[in-house]
Amino acid sequence: MVSLPAQLVQIGTYAGGALALIGLVLTIRQLLGVNRAHLFDVYTAVMEMMDNPAARNARHYVYRTSPDEITRIMDIAQKTESLHREEDERAQGVELVMRTMDRLGFLVRNGSVPIEVIEQFYAFPVVKAWVQVEPYVHNVRTERHQPGHMWEFENLALHIIGSGVKSKKGTWKDVAEHDSILAMLADRRTDVDLSSRRRTRPTRLWRASHFWGL
Repeated sequence: MVSLPAQLVQIGTYAGGALALIGLVLTIRQLLGVNRAHLFDVYTAVMEMMDNPAARNARHYVYRTSPDEITRIMDIAQKTESLHREEDERAQGVELVMRTMDRLGFLVRNGSVPIEVIEQFYAFPVVKAWVQVEPYVHNVRTERHQPGHMWEFENLALHIIGSGVKSKKGTWKDVAEHDSILAMLADRRTDVDLSSRRRTRPTRLWRASHFWGL
């Protein structure tokens, strides 16, 4: 028969373990809550960057303008200051789109922006914009001898989004069937080795947050 002191020790041990487990659960819930708040800030920042009126208007101009016309306007803008005001605004819009996409590519590649944000909101805008400006970017790379120009933009469109869409796994399956993204990705060429820079793996959200009801 176990003595009373021994029983009390066992009860104390079990109670201590239970309290430790409860403490662990509460800590995890707190950390996940902080994570959700951080993700909200990330989403807000990305959507502000991508969907403010200037960025959205510039992107829509790029969508509806032929790659040849984009190249013409940008070439003139680079070589002369005698652009008409309207053409100058268009050139600035194209530059805004490219710089925004390049920054987004960097943030995704380094894990600062979860890949779900791209899957669900920006796969089409990134790929469509790349297709439209691709000839101009290739010209700039050749003329400047700068093969890494807009590398993050290209990597985001062709490697990160391209690989995901072609895999047709998970959310990417729906993305692949949306707005003919696969057709836009067909026969895309690249002048730069996309493995030439250190690439970190894009991050995904921690799905455990759903389990804990957060």
